[in-house]
Amino acid sequence: SEREAVLYTQTFEKHGFTVFEFIKLMEFGCARWEQYSFGDLVDADQLDDLWVVVQGSCEVWDRQQQLVSERIGRGVLCGGEQLVRTSASRNDSDRTIARAVGATLVVSWDLAHLQKRLAADDSFGEKLRRAVAVSMADRLLGAKDFDRAP
Repeated sequence: SEREAVLYTQTFEKHGFTVFEFIKLMEFGCARWEQYSFGDLVDADQLDDLWVVVQGSCEVWDRQQQLVSERIGRGVLCGGEQLVRTSASRNDSDRTIARAVGATLVVSWDLAHLQKRLAADDSFGEKLRRAVAVSMADRLLGAKDFDRAP
C-alpha cells in the first residue's frame, strides 16, 4: 500500500532493510495502524512496543519532570528498547506520555510477538536491534538539543 511504501522509504531503507525484510517485519510483528487527532494520547501499550510516526508528529511528555522532553517526527523508530536493553537499564515508559500534534498516523508492532519471531532469524534480528539502537541515539542527541532550544 502507499502508506507502507512511505514507511519503508522514510524509516527502514536508510537502515539497510531490503523490501523483503520490510515485508517480513510487517508480518512478523503484526503491524497495527492507528490514526490520532490533535491532542490524542498515543495508546500506552504502543509506547512499550516498537512504533513509528508515519504522518504528523508527537510530543513526548515526561510526567516526572512535567515538561515536553522531545518531539518525534516522521520516520523515527520509537520504543522497542527491550530489543537492545540490558537487564540493568531502566524502563521510562511509565514516566512518559506521547501526544499527537495534529493529524498523526502511527504504526506499531507487538514487541513480544516480534521478539519470538526474531529469535529464529538472528541476522534480521540483529539488523532491527541496530536500527533501534541508532534511532535511540539520534533521539537522545535530539532531546539534548531540544532541551537547550530557546
